[in-house]
This record gives sequence, structure tokens and C-alpha cells, in this order.
Amino acid sequence: MRYLRLYKYILLLLILIPFASCSSYKEIVIDNKVILSGVSSGYSFTNSESEKKPEFKSVKQKSLLIKSAKYLACLNNFTPEAKIMNRGVDEALRGNYIEAEILFNEIKDNINDGSVENNLAVIYELTKRKKNAMEMYTNALIKSPDNPQFKSNLLSFINHNKYKIEN
Repeated sequence: MRYLRLYKYILLLLILIPFASCSSYKEIVIDNKVILSGVSSGYSFTNSESEKKPEFKSVKQKSLLIKSAKYLACLNNFTPEAKIMNRGVDEALRGNYIEAEILFNEIKDNINDGSVENNLAVIYELTKRKKNAMEMYTNALIKSPDNPQFKSNLLSFINHNKYKIEN
């Protein structure tokens, strides 16, 4: 009977430990302006001496505004790093990107699962630092190659920033 009580506590710990160490994700929506291939050119006809002559319109590139969801990683444990990480996510969702970046950089060396790099990449993308964002997205995916949210963030970033990654 005495051992049964001990097994209950061990079983409870085995259930709680994985839950406490899991990550959750919060979505943030980003507006991306996509430049479409090709140019918008056409003909306009004018009447001069009852003869229609074609004239070219000014050549402009077509662009499209696309909304995409990015995933910010939160930690579901009670460590000081998790509190800082979750506070950074809250600041990012409020639009306080500078504060979020400071908080994420504070714990960057302490968390090695790629979640901090992913969150920094989202902040860099939101603040138009595309070269830094690309570097952080790839670092996050290197650290956690099987994470579907990190893959989604990187693929979305690449898709919306073809041929124009600059600092």
C-alpha cells in the first residue's frame, strides 16, 4: 500500500513534465506587398484627325497585398526564461517590437530549441530587416528541423520575399 502512493506521485510527475516543457504558438498577421511578375502596360487610343493611334501608358509593376500568419513560440513552463519569452510574445502582439526584441535577445543563449530565433526572425521581418530575418529563420529550423511552425514561417518568408532580401 505504501508503494502505491509513491507510484501515484511518480505517475503524476511523468504526466506533468511533458506538459510543462511543451511550446505553444500564437499567431500574428503580417501584411506583405508582393510585386507580381510582368508589368502593367497597355494601349490607349486617342482621336486625332479621326484616326486612332495607339499610345503606350506608363509602365508600372503590379503589386498585391497579401496577409500571412506567422507563429510566435511561447513556453509552457515556469522558468524565468519562459516568463521572459512569453512577455516578449505579448509585447510583439501589442506592436512593441523593440521591447520584444530586447526580451528575446536577453534569453537567446539560454534556450536552444530554436524558438527564440524564430521569434526574433518574426520581429526582424516586421521591422523590415529581411537579411537578419532570413538568418534567424534558418537558425531556428536548423535547431528544430521537424517543427512545422518554423517551417511555415520560413517558407512564407521566402515566398513573399523572392529576389529582394536586403538589409
